[in-house]
Amino acid sequence: MSIQLIDCPACGSKISSQAGACPHCGHPIRPQAIPVLQASNSKKKTISCPSCKNVFPAETKWCPECGRKLSAPIPWFIWVLIIGLILKLIGSLIKAGVI
Repeated sequence: MSIQLIDCPACGSKISSQAGACPHCGHPIRPQAIPVLQASNSKKKTISCPSCKNVFPAETKWCPECGRKLSAPIPWFIWVLIIGLILKLIGSLIKAGVI
């Protein structure tokens, strides 16, 4: 079986004929697909699907395997900033006697 590029019926992007869903818009193409990358043998930035655990290039927006939207995790320093702001707000509310 040869892999060919086809047009996504939803967005018109060129995609693999083996894809289960369009990696650009998530439109389902066929029920199952072959994973794009193996996590251990790639030096490019990758993203892992939280549902099916397959690994794809970081620029992939939708999982070609299960169709779930992929997004990069929030960096740890953003979480530290958010938690710090929440604690500061709580402290201010306690100091003002609101809580």
